[in-house]
Amino acid sequence: MQNENIHKRGRYSADFKEKVALEALSGAKTHVQIASEYGISPDWVKDWKKQAKEVLGECFRRGGRKSEMEKKDKRIANLERLVGKREFELDWLSKKANELGL
Repeated sequence: MQNENIHKRGRYSADFKEKVALEALSGAKTHVQIASEYGISPDWVKDWKKQAKEVLGECFRRGGRKSEMEKKDKRIANLERLVGKREFELDWLSKKANELGL
């Protein structure tokens, strides 16, 4: 009987990995106990727990990155505004030069 948590290519679903990782993070059971319960390798439990910790860490570190991204977004918006202003001025000057025959 095939495990319902395995995709067609033999990969485990994200929901299944999340469930196992959360259980491992709780610390209520050992990796071996969790692996035995779900019929998987203890190495998978360790790997998914490690991945979950990394993702959680990134989640809490985003505050600093978000402000950096906001600064970059503001700078890009400002530069786009300046380019638009310059394009308008150049277009206006070109029309005036044509009107004056220059």
